Amino acid sequence: MRGRDFCRNCGLALSQACLSLGFQPLPNAMVKTLHQSLEIAKHPLELRICENCGLGQVGDYFKREDVFPSNYAYQSGISKVWREYAFRRADQLKVELRKRDGVKVFEIASNDGSALLPFIKMGFKTYGIEPASNLARASEDIGINKVYKNFFGLDFAVTHKEELGDIDLIMANNVAAHVPDIHDFFAGVAQLMSSDTILSIENPGLDTIMKSLYLDTIYHEHYSYLSTTAMLKMLEVHELKLLDVHSIPLHGGSKRYVVAKRNSQRRQNLYNLESQLSREKKIGLNDKYRVLSFYERATKFLQEIKAFFESHATEGIVGFGAAAKTTVILNATQANLYFKAVFDSNPLKQGNFVPGTQVKILSPSDIKYFNYNHVVIFPWNIANEFVSWVREYPVKPVKCWKLFPEIIEIES
Repeated sequence: MRGRDFCRNCGLALSQACLSLGFQPLPNAMVKTLHQSLEIAKHPLELRICENCGLGQVGDYFKREDVFPSNYAYQSGISKVWREYAFRRADQLKVELRKRDGVKVFEIASNDGSALLPFIKMGFKTYGIEPASNLARASEDIGINKVYKNFFGLDFAVTHKEELGDIDLIMANNVAAHVPDIHDFFAGVAQLMSSDTILSIENPGLDTIMKSLYLDTIYHEHYSYLSTTAMLKMLEVHELKLLDVHSIPLHGGSKRYVVAKRNSQRRQNLYNLESQLSREKKIGLNDKYRVLSFYERATKFLQEIKAFFESHATEGIVGFGAAAKTTVILNATQANLYFKAVFDSNPLKQGNFVPGTQVKILSPSDIKYFNYNHVVIFPWNIANEFVSWVREYPVKPVKCWKLFPEIIEIES
């Protein structure tokens, strides 16, 4: 199996030593009844890092059609922080393009269209591909020229290359890591690119996950965990070259990889590339003893999180934000019984259960019916935004907490 027995990038055998987060369901597989939640399909969630190419990965237990159904619940535009970032990203990428007029932008996995909205406002032509029909409809409403309701890969690229024409910018925000066959993904991207096309890939960085123990970033939707070391080897296969890599604050610490065709006249930022490769070597992506140390530290930290839940349960504890992170932590620590509820502003999630648990997801306005002294903000990367929501529904003074990169009380 890819991601368990052999590497989905280089194909070599993977070490059996790994970080186990137990048996986990799909993190966004929302279900309406307790019975459905407790009977939901679960599979081992085990992170392995390839000693040869430095790609982190989990096994192909779920098909992509199961991971991203037609009624997918995650909406990127729900977060104010994310929406503001989308406009900053657009301004930065516009500079990379070195072009003012007639720009054509194509986003892979365009979700609700929030990342394309800034380009629409710039007057650029925008196109997206999104397999979830509910999100594709939402994105069409904001003015995207066309949204293809499909999965992206080589077959799509070959079929629609002529129709799409010359593309100036291809964006893949938190999607390259979401595909089981990563070489089919890059083969499709290469098919659509010309020597003038820029490809922007954003995903949480494996180096950040290892350094800061961002364990809740690991789940079955993320088949792969990218590193610059692995990217160089993947791109070479498809005659692409890595121009630059940027560290960005999104999701607690991500990377933006800027890519072009091998025959592009654009120059590589060798200083940035060499600095990032040096950082990955220092952290130990290709050092099996350093990787084992990471596995051990991560397992110990999970035990600390569970002990924290246990020690605060008697005083009343609730959660805010029914993110994928929430599903991962509650299932990994088997601590879901300690939580009275989790509150989320996304109507698509309200009334469902956190998958694999007995914890119901409710509207923030329902918090007044609960007795609690502690609130865990599961989407810790946008904790301040969630704390402001908590304070909108005051019952009494409560303590707000985030779990990563350490368990700490959030002062507001």
